[in-house]
Amino acid sequence: MRRSPLFASASIPSAPLGATIINDAVAFSVNSSTAVKVRILLYKDDVARNPCFELELIRTSQFLWQGAIKGARAGMLYGYRIETRQQLLAQDECLAVDPYAKAVWPLHDGTLLAVIVDDAFDWTDAHRTTYSFQDTIIYEAHCKGFTAHDTSGVMSPGTYRGFIEKIPYLQSLGITAVEFLPLHQSVPEPFLVEAGRTNYWGYSTLSYFAPDYRFVSANDPMAAVRECKEMINALHNAGLEVILDVVYNHTCEGNETGPLFSFKILDKEAYYIHDAETGALTDLTGCGNTLDAGSYPVIKLIMDSLRYWVTVMHVDGFRFDLATTLGRPAAKPFDPASALLTAIRQDPIVGMVKLIAEPWDATPQVYKPGKFPNPLYEWNGLYRDSVRRFCKSDAGLALAFIEAICNKVTVPASNSDIRFRSINFITAHDGFTLWDLVSYARKHNEENGQKNSDGTNANYSWNWGIEGETSDPVILEQRSLLCRNFMLTLCLSAGVPMILMGDEVHRSQLGNNNAYCQDVSWNYLSWKNGAFQTSMLIFTKASLKLRKYLIERYQDFFNIDANPALAFFDENGISPVALGESQARSVEILCVPCTILHDSCALLICSNAHWESRDFTFPQNENEGEWYQLVDTSRPDICNGVFSMRRWAGTQATISARSTMVFERRKS
Repeated sequence: MRRSPLFASASIPSAPLGATIINDAVAFSVNSSTAVKVRILLYKDDVARNPCFELELIRTSQFLWQGAIKGARAGMLYGYRIETRQQLLAQDECLAVDPYAKAVWPLHDGTLLAVIVDDAFDWTDAHRTTYSFQDTIIYEAHCKGFTAHDTSGVMSPGTYRGFIEKIPYLQSLGITAVEFLPLHQSVPEPFLVEAGRTNYWGYSTLSYFAPDYRFVSANDPMAAVRECKEMINALHNAGLEVILDVVYNHTCEGNETGPLFSFKILDKEAYYIHDAETGALTDLTGCGNTLDAGSYPVIKLIMDSLRYWVTVMHVDGFRFDLATTLGRPAAKPFDPASALLTAIRQDPIVGMVKLIAEPWDATPQVYKPGKFPNPLYEWNGLYRDSVRRFCKSDAGLALAFIEAICNKVTVPASNSDIRFRSINFITAHDGFTLWDLVSYARKHNEENGQKNSDGTNANYSWNWGIEGETSDPVILEQRSLLCRNFMLTLCLSAGVPMILMGDEVHRSQLGNNNAYCQDVSWNYLSWKNGAFQTSMLIFTKASLKLRKYLIERYQDFFNIDANPALAFFDENGISPVALGESQARSVEILCVPCTILHDSCALLICSNAHWESRDFTFPQNENEGEWYQLVDTSRPDICNGVFSMRRWAGTQATISARSTMVFERRKS
């Protein structure tokens, strides 16, 4: 024990894992089944050359080590020195970050340490708005990238506080929830650092409790916790929910030769899936390691982290990255009833917030939608691919497109259709932006330093004659039309829409579909919008308002638990239509009749993926009424932020090439 007149060992009752402030002392608890000795090194501040106090912890159970230091306080830094029976490294290299650290901060030499944190905060969001999934509209954003561009005009660009300054923009857009790319403390991979790059996205987690200090505006070890809470509080007060993208499938420690920060030092075999004979780490994630979802320390870590972010940080939900790994303990086949997924679902705190799964991992498993149990929603990869391919006129996609917008999936085993808990998206952080989807026929990831081998090749994109940037007005208008089709389709579809940051203003990543390591201006959101970008922004706002209007009138269609009446028509307005390969590019008609307030009405969505215009005859019904045009993507008519609805004269309409029209029939 290193003695000091300011600090002393204290005797206190058992405390939770991590660092807990109890009166004038701080209690420390950490799990390690392989350690024979655990010491805590306490640092007064981040410029200290040496610890101000050292304490050897007491082993209170088979795995648990505990101790307390009187005089320790919030803002001080600490790390664990671990000794094991098979000491493979010099002790000076084994300073472990607490897995339960609520903040992480670097010492003067770059060594990362945990920070003692006081949870107190003056929350003002007691009456914050919550939305059902049916009413939710998600905006996927990067905390830094949202305001880091030099055109943002905020006081603290690229930070939690910078994000707060732009909340009015999100309110005006019409979204209800921000889904942040990882906010957990991350560390870039060594190969990126050596190449002068970083893990900009943050899918390289070190601490599952600590907000990332990359986004702070103040040079203060506790700034990340304080400023992250300020941002969440401000979003809630603006009527917006907060969803976190969480990476509970792997850590920043890489494979067997990767860096040592925390889990490997404390108990590698307890945290990671590994080969029982060789000790080699199993990689289901493409990142060198996989957390073992069947291990008690991992299950407890994840559940404690989730509860912490709900109860202490006030978040409203989570999106689980590579979520199938959470149901694959010891790398077994996916089990929706696994211990961890069951714990998440039944938890009285975690089970009550929004839960979203990315329903695949990095192994060549067959993707099957709807395999995650209630209440988890799923990112819908089939929706993304079907809508992309149909809108760019690929053959044989009519039925898949209709199933996508109706949120219907065919189950091969029973040959029946189901509606499942779908998060609909056409673009996301992982892939092309919406503008790049209509501007590039292939990916351009050369700047990532992997010879363009990274990122998917299954983009289903097209450039309309010129690869990338162009000033050709005809091509630019064609690309804009396709973007309007995509955005309107997303807003009209049953399920929960998710918009990628910047798609509403034609943001481009210059054809890079895997910009995870690009912390550069072209990967940020530019706030300098010309008439071209502003036009798309206005259209997006109007599309979101139209969705909210339709949800009120056609609840059975947008409610996944309902069974709406659907009918499909040919170009002559005749139903039913047998959808097959021959109708690949022709006009596909979807009619959704329902009764609202005892008045009969019908919604008609006409999507023409053909390169030529098509004439369409309105379907007739014994309940006669008048047809009103709600929107035409080839000639959007927007007044005061909403689409101008007008009565349609006649029994036919001409749908322009590669465009979408929406009509509503109302009783006279």
